[in-house]
Amino acid sequence: MLSSDYEKEQQEIEIFLNYIGKVEFPAQELSKEEIAEEVKKRKRRQYRAGCGYGRRRK
Repeated sequence: MLSSDYEKEQQEIEIFLNYIGKVEFPAQELSKEEIAEEVKKRKRRQYRAGCGYGRRRK
């Protein structure tokens, strides 16, 4: 009984997609402390990438 009810019903769905292209959000202004922390993180990443920190030995 249920399957016959579903077979009789049809549903139409309209989907609209709007492509707005490249989106640029305004830059967030950082405090001096936040800038200093970002610089530390960047230096740490560069050091680790250059010296093999964290690589497994064979």
